[in-house]
Amino acid sequence: MSAHPPVDSHASGPYQRRLRNYLLDAHFQLKYTAYLMGTAILLSIALGTLLWSVSREVIAESHQTVKQGQETVQRGQEVVRESQKVSAVVHMNIVKDPVYGSNPELAAVFNESAR
Repeated sequence: MSAHPPVDSHASGPYQRRLRNYLLDAHFQLKYTAYLMGTAILLSIALGTLLWSVSREVIAESHQTVKQGQETVQRGQEVVRESQKVSAVVHMNIVKDPVYGSNPELAAVFNESAR
């Protein structure tokens, strides 16, 4: 008879790896792994919530800034229109005035500055 032990037909090599082979103290390792995962999840939720709220505030502020910019542009356009009206009135007054109307150099200087 042979002195060799019987060979397991399910084994695919000299040693099979299983999850329990990686754990030295399963209760200790799994307990602290769960604590670490719980802490990581709580920190992720807290920081994610903080990031979300800050991004909402930034978006709201940027919408407000855009609104203010649009109002500033509208006011600037109104100022330009009023300035053009005032320039037209001053130009008509220069043309109609007997002293300044006879001086074409003054009208030319005014026209240059109005442009």
